[in-house]
Amino acid sequence: MDSTIVLTEVDSVVIAERDVARKRDRREFVEAAWELLGDEANWTPPMISEELDQIDPARNPFLAGGHVRLFMAMRGRRVVGRIAYLEGPYLVAGFEQGVGCFGYFACRPDAEAAAALLESVTTYARSRGRSRLLGPFSPTLYDYPGILEEGFDARATLLTSFNPPWYRDFFAAAAFVRCKELLAFEIAVSEELPEGLLRAEQLARRSGIEIRHPDFRSFSGELKRFFEVHWGAINANWGEVEFTDGQREYLAQHMRPLLRKELVAFAYYKDQPVGIALAIPDGVEALKTLNGRLGPIRAPLAMYRLSRTDSARLPLIGVLPEHRRRGIDGALIADLWREGYRRGIRRCDISWVLADNHRMVNTIKRIGAAPRRRWWIYSKTLQETARQGD
Repeated sequence: MDSTIVLTEVDSVVIAERDVARKRDRREFVEAAWELLGDEANWTPPMISEELDQIDPARNPFLAGGHVRLFMAMRGRRVVGRIAYLEGPYLVAGFEQGVGCFGYFACRPDAEAAAALLESVTTYARSRGRSRLLGPFSPTLYDYPGILEEGFDARATLLTSFNPPWYRDFFAAAAFVRCKELLAFEIAVSEELPEGLLRAEQLARRSGIEIRHPDFRSFSGELKRFFEVHWGAINANWGEVEFTDGQREYLAQHMRPLLRKELVAFAYYKDQPVGIALAIPDGVEALKTLNGRLGPIRAPLAMYRLSRTDSARLPLIGVLPEHRRRGIDGALIADLWREGYRRGIRRCDISWVLADNHRMVNTIKRIGAAPRRRWWIYSKTLQETARQGD
């Protein structure tokens, strides 16, 4: 039975739905990215198997109990765009009641197709009784968030999004407005630490702070400590929701191949963890080698390139509120800086950071990092309507 449901047609652009419960339909939606973005040098192809699981509420605990609809824009047999509607307890818990989310937006420079996609997801959100539409998240705030608007000449780093410049015009034309600004900073990693980090280390030591690395032989215990500090540090941030045990295990399973104990740092005060920082080797070149699929030749070559990368991403720094202003964030970065340099890291991407998180932005700027890329989360207020059935 054909799962395509034609919803609307605009100037020969057909918007069709794909059934997220059917693997064949999920695969068509996921693999459309190669057709839409494959010619972009700075786009990083994801692993198809992981994308198939991530977009499936039955397999991804971050979408558990959620609702997903997939839309594709076609001109004849050619896909020219895609978008997903995303709704679920975890996704919307960090925002006001009535929010629906969207993600996985990709489109050729085709204004008609983009308008039809955005109208389709907006109409669907209204049918779900949503009062505001927010995104893109693919599928969560931690996965490829935002529309890139500056830094198109910079390559994407792991789990950060890339899109061509014309996307911002599509959202403006569809009456979406900018909601939250995200930044990526870049810095060269040298043997000599920036003066700001050295001063932070000195302050942290005087405050009784000790930097330690985890013991992966007791991985579950270290993971529990890490997430406890993580939530304590970020729970007041925009959009954040505490992870469930299942979500923590899911993250650990997917991230463990990239974790290096030397690049995970805890700050301890009186033998209690009060801060954390995490850096991961940048797996972009490995992912480009794999091009979405494992294989007997590609897999060993990808692992070799990952082991030889000179680039890292620093996605997470967190300090408990009552222990801030003691130089802890700088001391954590300093520790990872030294360890990264020993491992051959010569460049670091610090992302993403909320532009209105002034404390963290100022900390990063003080070590000499400069903004390299900029994304925006977009929002659209919807007219309230009565909720309809699925």
